[in-house]
Amino acid sequence: GEEDRIGAVCDNLFINEVMIKTEDDVDVKPYFKPIEIKWVMVELGEKQKKIKAHLEKVLKNRLKGLKNMGVLRYITNVSKRDILKARGRVQNSISRSTHPHRDCLLAMSMLTAVFSLQHSLELLETQGINNLYNYLEKLKKKKTKAAQGLFQNNDFTSAVQLTNKAKKEKLEHPKLGKLIKILKKELKKDQQIIVFSQYRDTVNDIYNKCEEENIKAVKFFGQASREKEKGLTQKEQKKIIKNFRKGLYQVLISTSVAEEGID
Repeated sequence: GEEDRIGAVCDNLFINEVMIKTEDDVDVKPYFKPIEIKWVMVELGEKQKKIKAHLEKVLKNRLKGLKNMGVLRYITNVSKRDILKARGRVQNSISRSTHPHRDCLLAMSMLTAVFSLQHSLELLETQGINNLYNYLEKLKKKKTKAAQGLFQNNDFTSAVQLTNKAKKEKLEHPKLGKLIKILKKELKKDQQIIVFSQYRDTVNDIYNKCEEENIKAVKFFGQASREKEKGLTQKEQKKIIKNFRKGLYQVLISTSVAEEGID
């Protein structure tokens, strides 16, 4: 959840106190326009659920092992923040010894594996097959014991195989179809729409789907380049925003880079 992400950042940066402001605070309210939030619930498809079941089985086994070692107190509802805190405790134990106990090193490897499994599940549930596939491909290239141990696990390799198959079948996250229905409905009202996504891969998925449905869309993301895609220059970013304001595009699909500065 949001609290876990904030907590993880605080732990990594050694921040002891956080002040959270909302649109209801007196010093913030004048700068906020009223917004209405409506949650739309979707259910994962059967093929995604099978992948999830395999990943959760591996995760549960790793968490049980960490509990038996005394690294974790419980194995239910373990957040990324809990794993980061546990990793910090183990790292402290290792740093205090010139010859760390083998269990400490094993615990570090298991915690890293747990973090990878949690992230895999998050991508599967919130983003889709393409994001999960790309992450697993990167994980496969890692030479760490944590990564190699996962790929030696039968349930994990089953999840990978099912993901590869789903990728070939171009299996979409069910919320993508729901999003297109919402876009088409709102576009009938002659409105322009901005769609925000956490990951650039998802931006590409949404953009490609809009193209298929003859929706005039444009992608907007940061300046950082990736393996298969160059980042946008500041000049290109300004041009996209300008053309969107002119009405050349119906939908702007963006990562969080556009959350600030668009009025």
